Amino acid sequence: MDNVSDAAANESLGCICPGELRLYKDLLEINLPDCCKISFPNGKDDIMDFRLWISPTTGFYRGGVFGFYFDVTSMFPQSPPKVSSLTKVVLNIIMS
Repeated sequence: MDNVSDAAANESLGCICPGELRLYKDLLEINLPDCCKISFPNGKDDIMDFRLWISPTTGFYRGGVFGFYFDVTSMFPQSPPKVSSLTKVVLNIIMS
């Protein structure tokens, strides 16, 4: 194809960066346990911004729900995603 038709094809399909293609492939291959859920607050068309919710079924944090916000850049996987906790976690340390 020539440059004009390439540009038209990219415009009609939406330009997808290599990082987005890699993340899409990774999300297709991911096998999450039942205690984990992924949500896309901006819709499934924006996979570069997502939330991961973890609900442990065993251990000290059983019954809790812990959320994490992932902001993936277009340079993924060369640049790691920025991850923020959406849940305040309190660690109780008991010294005897």
